[in-house]
Amino acid sequence: MNCKPGDRAIVIKSKEIRNIGKIVDVIKEYDPNECKIILLQESEQIWLCESLGSELVWPSLGGFENILRMQGPIPDECLVPLIDDEPELHQHATPEIKPTEFA
Repeated sequence: MNCKPGDRAIVIKSKEIRNIGKIVDVIKEYDPNECKIILLQESEQIWLCESLGSELVWPSLGGFENILRMQGPIPDECLVPLIDDEPELHQHATPEIKPTEFA
């Protein structure tokens, strides 16, 4: 499993290309009885996620129009959590420059 409730994640895989790269908050495990969006894709873990930007897009069952919502189901394998405190991200950071170094 990639994510857990409370994670902020990026969408890395989607049948709808407009969803790729979107940042979402993982809210909770997806319950199809609470959400009117039905995923045709099978997955071991599906999360209810909320977009932090523009609406997420899902194809309709009839295929004639898209469903646009700020919240909806996303399979775990389509998400990668964003982590603020990964050491390898910070080791390439610009070192702090002190004002005395310019004198």
